[in-house]
Parts: sequence; structure tokens; C-alpha cells
Amino acid sequence: MLPALAIRSDLVEWNLKNAEGVYATVSPRIGFAANRQTILVDAARAGLGIANLPEFLIEDAVATGALVPVLPDWVPSPVEMTALWQKDRITGRLIKAIVGAIEEALRAPAEVSSSGSQQ
Repeated sequence: MLPALAIRSDLVEWNLKNAEGVYATVSPRIGFAANRQTILVDAARAGLGIANLPEFLIEDAVATGALVPVLPDWVPSPVEMTALWQKDRITGRLIKAIVGAIEEALRAPAEVSSSGSQQ
């Protein structure tokens, strides 16, 4: 039983799916919690436990072998992201541009992956 790394120490389950479309819910024992996912990446690299992290945060570490998939046949269920900001005349366009850039960056890997040219 490896300890799990998570954003919240009271996290009780990870929802996973395999290539056949089978869903599973895992209730890991949280051994370390942090309020930033980048800290969890560092904790995983240090060997403190296993983590359920977004692929874009760990792709370099996986490519170099610093991190390895523990359940390679399973992927986490998609997570909804929300951006909130206070509307005002000065920052409105800037915030919309930043959110647009984030949306584009997150959309691009999915489009490449769905074409089969990247796994």
C-alpha cells in the first residue's frame, strides 16, 4: 500500500477508466497533501507516494523516466476547470486573453491525441 499524494488530505476517491470503458473508483490512503499540484509532482519525484496528476504537468518527468505510470492501462476521469475573476474595465480583456490561451493550450493536446499522432 503506497501512500497517495493529493491536494486535500480528506480526498477519498480517484475515478479511473480503462481502454475498454470500464470505470473504477479507488480510495487511496493520503500520505501527503499540498495546496499546489506542482508540489505534488515534486513529492512524487522524491518518492513520497503515488499521485493522480494532469498529464501536462508530468509529461516531461515521464519522458525522462523520473516518474513512471503505476496503472498504465487506466486514466483519470476528466476534471472540469473553472476560471473566476472580478469583472472590471481595466482587466477584462487581459483576463479573457489569458483564459483563451489556457483553453487553447488544453485543447491542443486532446486534438493531437485524438488524431492518433501522439499517445
